[in-house]
Amino acid sequence: APQLRTPSSASVHTDETREEAHNKLRAYECARRLSYQTKLSSSSIYWRSVRDLCHESIAETTRAEQMFKGCGHLNSVYATFLQASCDNLLDDQGLPVTDARKKKKL
Repeated sequence: APQLRTPSSASVHTDETREEAHNKLRAYECARRLSYQTKLSSSSIYWRSVRDLCHESIAETTRAEQMFKGCGHLNSVYATFLQASCDNLLDDQGLPVTDARKKKKL
């Protein structure tokens, strides 16, 4: 007849060792998760600020481009006005006459 084995002190010691190792592993995983979460949060804040900086840079560049285009147009209109003033080609309202037919009437 087969003999039934009772738990020996070696198997009880192995169970305690296994449980101790499991607890250490759980503590290690908890600490690793916490440190990883901090690093992930820091990285997320960094990349969000980089993204915001790029977005603001594009917006600022667009505003500067519009300002330069407006300044160029303004200078062109001003040059036309000064040339018309020099050539005595201003109408009654003080605007430059640019139409060739109207220039002949002045």
